[in-house]
Amino acid sequence: MVFRGYCIFQSTSEAFEVGRILSSPSFREFGLVFEYCPAPREYSTDCTLALYFESTEEGYTREERESLHTRLDLGLKTKGYACKLVCL
Repeated sequence: MVFRGYCIFQSTSEAFEVGRILSSPSFREFGLVFEYCPAPREYSTDCTLALYFESTEEGYTREERESLHTRLDLGLKTKGYACKLVCL
């Protein structure tokens, strides 16, 4: 199954920082492609920016998804940011 979802942010600067983090060599192993978009209304009532992501590989395990979430959270916390991760 292809892994896909949204990262939803409070600010534009947080969204661009996550884009930089996901583009870094340490996240290439996850094989993600992403694009910025408005946050879907079902996940955010505010008019915020989101980052839609999708894996280029199939067969993501639950452990791999949790690893991505944990590493992304650690990368954001060092910068004082946070995001809401919604997996589809």
